[in-house]
Amino acid sequence: MQIPLQYKDFNVLTIEVKYSKGGINYFSGSSDRRGIYCYVRPEKVEKYEGYATRSFVIGEERQYKFLLSEEKRLNRKKLAEFQAKVEKLNGEELKELYLAGSQQSVTQIVRNAVLQ
Repeated sequence: MQIPLQYKDFNVLTIEVKYSKGGINYFSGSSDRRGIYCYVRPEKVEKYEGYATRSFVIGEERQYKFLLSEEKRLNRKKLAEFQAKVEKLNGEELKELYLAGSQQSVTQIVRNAVLQ
């Protein structure tokens, strides 16, 4: 899901649901569990003739991820189901909460929608 946004040099708020194999997180130094995560980050999207670029800053203060479901293996059906549920969320509400710095509220809305 990409939501139009004006924040610093970014013009889109991206909310993605992806599977992660887990393991060592070299950025934080911790170990990530294997499972389905939701990634929330601001991006700069630039469109050109026939292609577009997406840029983001690693370590951006308002970039975060959270675990939706711990999984031992990739479950494509569950991943697609979670992705579809996130796409149906109210992007404007999520954007306003994100801009207000309410990471907990964004996390709760996504979790509630996905895990129902």
